[in-house]
Formats: sequence, structure tokens, C-alpha cells
Amino acid sequence: MLVLFGCEGGRPDKNKTGPSSRNSIVYTIGNDISNMDPAQMNDVESALVANQVYEGLVRFKADSVEVEPCLATDWDVSDDGLTWTFRLRPDVKFDDGSPLTAEAVVFSVMRQLDDNHPFHVSGRMRYAKLLFGDPASTASVLLKTVEAMDSLTVRFTLARPYMPFLKNLAMTQAAIISPAAARLLKDDLNTTMVGTGAFRLQSYDRDQRITLVKNHDYWGGKARLDEVEFRVLRDANTRLNSLRRGTSDIITGIEPYSLKLLETDKNVTVLSEPSMNLGYIALNCAKPPFDNVKVRLAMNYAIDKDFLSYILFNNTSVVATGILPPGMLGYDPERSGFPFDPARARQLLKEAGYADGFNVRFSTHNRARIYSPVGAILAERIQQDLAAVGVTAELDLMEFPTFLEKQKSREYMMANGGWISDNGDPDNFLFELVGREDNSLNYSNPEATRLMRAAATERDTAKRADMYRRAEAMVAESPPMVPLNHAKQIMAIRNRVHGFKMHPTGVNRLDTVYVD
Repeated sequence: MLVLFGCEGGRPDKNKTGPSSRNSIVYTIGNDISNMDPAQMNDVESALVANQVYEGLVRFKADSVEVEPCLATDWDVSDDGLTWTFRLRPDVKFDDGSPLTAEAVVFSVMRQLDDNHPFHVSGRMRYAKLLFGDPASTASVLLKTVEAMDSLTVRFTLARPYMPFLKNLAMTQAAIISPAAARLLKDDLNTTMVGTGAFRLQSYDRDQRITLVKNHDYWGGKARLDEVEFRVLRDANTRLNSLRRGTSDIITGIEPYSLKLLETDKNVTVLSEPSMNLGYIALNCAKPPFDNVKVRLAMNYAIDKDFLSYILFNNTSVVATGILPPGMLGYDPERSGFPFDPARARQLLKEAGYADGFNVRFSTHNRARIYSPVGAILAERIQQDLAAVGVTAELDLMEFPTFLEKQKSREYMMANGGWISDNGDPDNFLFELVGREDNSLNYSNPEATRLMRAAATERDTAKRADMYRRAEAMVAESPPMVPLNHAKQIMAIRNRVHGFKMHPTGVNRLDTVYVD
């Protein structure tokens, strides 16, 4: 009998104000999840929740982007780097009671890659090309075949060596789903979660809370908590007050000016760690005036990035001197970036034929993100810097989902942008932002793209790093964006919470968390 947790779990009490039992926590987030199907996820909130329920063949360690076994106990790679063979754990079951098999792995991969697969969701599985390449393109095809060799052995055959492949398999979007649940639920698969993880979905109340409970049948070390409630509170002050009152145990999305208040609270600990992200201003290179490289260079000199990181963001960021964040392979500590130089910006605009400046629509939103914790205030500050060099930026404030769609469809001129690394690899950062031919910046630099593609196949780590450094230097000569900042990941927890670790991707694990 197929039992689906989350479908019949009931709705939680909306008047609930704190943990339902001593052995539970309330983890408060600023935005609701957008999807429950891992293959359709493209936001950190959805991945955070799903990471407790779903698992992949491998996973990241709790506090780093190093990979460790998960549903696969071990694996082999052929000498040419093209064949990856994974052996699955025996006797693992999904929450619906169906077994984990090699066929489930094949099903989970092919539903993303094959447009004709009966459970493919057209236009929604946006990470498929990032994970497995584009099967329709001879230039970017990665996965040739995925096969079940027996019930517990699965083999991936790649079209070319690809160094980030293992890290891609550790991402939430590569999680293995239950084929039985997919066949039963069909279009409703995205309304529940049926995984193999340390927690199970109990209930979901849209825009309010997601409740997970301990999976007593988990194959690995059992979770130390009986229940985790992810509570949605969009207002930053409300989140802050809920932590101080004790109705939340963990909060995200802390505004910079609130830090001093939290640091004086003896019941609270503020956590701060480097995180692999980038805040930037996207310039649509296909639309005038940003089709002119001198205009894009001028924009880089016109914005006071020191003010943003150290004053507006209250020292919660470091200034970006390029695209790659510190600590990532290929990051160049010698890169100086573009200093704040309004005179240089005005000269470049004059040389580009815009001595009197120009008007531009600046697309933005009011949602706090890790790389932009002040919402639309960031755009307002940048608007002032641009006005000083003759550029009149008209703010186009919109809801965040609409904003994302405009960026993806490239229906903008200039926009706030941000990227959080999914796996800690530069292929998932530099290549995704400016190397991929269909990037959201409408940017083309064939030589840099070729170098990035070659770097992804290079096995020598030192050579790989050098190739990414050189590729980024090429991009810096004709930048399609204004890199602004790399934000620290900042969270706060009640002191009764122990064993919590922040992950560099922001997708934290809670299986080892416990409370007093």
C-alpha cells in the first residue's frame, strides 16, 4: 500500500507560537518555498527544506562542499573520466514504502533530461542542463546514458570528462525521487515530498509553515529532533522579535543594523561564516546603451562598492573585485577590480557618445537576499551614484517572482542580480553567469567560454584554477555586469540549539541538531 506523508497529515494550528515539544525547533525563514519537487527547485528556501527529506547518491559534508557517500556507498570512475559506476545502499526505502533501486535513479535523471518522458515538466526543470548538460547540443551535451546495471548498481556514461560531476550529484536538484509516488501523484507530485531522508513531511500551510517529523525508518543515523517547523515570516523585524521572545529557535535574513541588538542578547548566538555568493548589477548586453563596452566599463567605475559593503551592509559583506568569490577555485586575490572613480566613468561615457548621460530602467525588487540584505534600498543608493555621472536610473520595483522571470527571459535593461553557489565549483559560478551561451546577461565572449569549458574537463587542480583566472580576466576586459559584494552568511540561534552548522551554499542540514 502506498502511503504518502504530507498528503494526509492535516493542517497545523495557525495559532501555534512556538515549538510543539521540547525536542523540536522552529526555523524561521523570510520567504515561502516555491516548489516541493527537487527537479523544479531554483530557490534556497525550497532546497533547504527539501534537503532534510530528499537525498542524492552523494551529499556535501555538513559544513563544506566536500562530497561524501549518501544513497551510494561507493563509486568508481574509469581512467578516461567518462564512466561513473555507483553502488547503492541496500534496504533503503522511500517514505511511501517503495524501495530505492537503480531504476529509481534512472527515472529521476531521465525525467529531467528527456522532454518526452511522461513525468517531465516542460519549462520547469531548469537545473537539468546545469546538472547533466544539454542533450540537444553537441557542444554542451554531458550525460550520454544512465543505466541500471542491476538492482543496486547504476552507471553514468559522459560525453566528455567533467570534473564537477560528483558535486553536481550532491545538489538538491539531483535528489532521487520515488517513481511509485510520481506515478500515483502525477501532476500533484510537486505538492508533497516523498524522500529517503532523516525527516518526513508532515504538513504544509502555504505562506505560513512547513512541518517535518523524524523519520524513524531512516537508513542512517536517526535525527536527534522529533520535529522541525519551518515558519515563514516575511518581515525582518518580526523574525528578529520572534527569536528574542523564544518563539523561533533559528532565523535567517537578518538586516545589518539588527546585529548589535542581537549581540547583546544573552539568550542568542549570532553565527557568521563566509559564503560563496555574489551580488551584482546585471547589464543587458543586447540592449543599447549596454551593447557598448565603454558604457559597461563606466558603470563599473560609477558605483561606490566600498560604501555598499561597509556602510549600507554594515560590514556584513566584502567588496567584490571580480565574479568568483574568495575561497573558490580560480579566485584571484591579486585582482583589484574597478575602483570608485566617477571622473573616469564620465570620461568613458563621453567616449561612448553619451557625454550628457542617458536614461535607463533599473529593474529591482524589495526582497532581502543574502547578497542584498536591504532590499530596494540598494537600488536607491546605486541610483544616486549613477545620477552623479549623468545616468538617470528609473526604478522599476516589482514582486520577486516577476523580477526573476524578467531576468530569465532577458526582458530588462539593467537589474539587481545575485548568485549563490550550488556546489562550490567555478563551473557553477563563472560559467553559469557569463560563460553559458544562453546566459541571462546576453553576453558573448567565445574565447572565455572555450577556456571555461576546457577548465571543466581538466583534472589537474592547479591548471584548472589558472584557466578560470584567465577566463575571468578576459571577461573583466568587457564586463557584462558590475560585481558589487560577497556577503557573509549570517544567522542567529537560541542558545538551547546545538549541533547546527551553516553550509557555504546556505542549504543547511538539521539531522545532527539537538536542543537542551
